[in-house]
Amino acid sequence: MSEDRNLTLIPTVALEADRYGISNRAAAAISTAVLTDYGIVTSDNKMNIIDTTKFEEQGKLQEEILRKESLLTTCILLLCFLREEKI
Repeated sequence: MSEDRNLTLIPTVALEADRYGISNRAAAAISTAVLTDYGIVTSDNKMNIIDTTKFEEQGKLQEEILRKESLLTTCILLLCFLREEKI
């Protein structure tokens, strides 16, 4: 029997938790509490419970995105500088 896994990404929640300095543990607890209040997580359906690994994974993904954006910006600036030097 395969285990059901919640593969839904939570970038907005993760970014807000990071912005306000909320720990992964607290953010996971608050997020799951909200889903419980909305009836998405119930005693019969616990598939959408959010644990701390969800925030850790999202944090790594956001770091990779920021690293790539920074590299792209650096390359664009370098190309603009080289272009101006040749003119």
